[in-house]
Amino acid sequence: MKILYCLFFVMLMSGCTNYRVNTDNINILNNEQLCKALGENLALDLQGFDRAYDIKRLNSEITQRAQKEALDKNKCNDLSENTKDYEYSRARFSSSINNNFNLINDINL
Repeated sequence: MKILYCLFFVMLMSGCTNYRVNTDNINILNNEQLCKALGENLALDLQGFDRAYDIKRLNSEITQRAQKEALDKNKCNDLSENTKDYEYSRARFSSSINNNFNLINDINL
């Protein structure tokens, strides 16, 4: 049974890491970081966190760079969507692992 706990603990920890892009100063982000930051914030918004202000800031910066032709908006949209999908699925996986872990604890009590 201890092996099962260890397995769930490892899976739980793998879903809890946080490598978010810091959006305090979006002017210094490169294009890839900017697009990933948008996807991360969109995923957080889907989870119920109010990220409207950050999403608006990021979209404004993306639009500004696209107008200067310093950024390909289509590629950025693809990258942000892929990041959003990944982050959202990772959060759902982590949540399901937590639920399974709690269920096992309830059974063993």
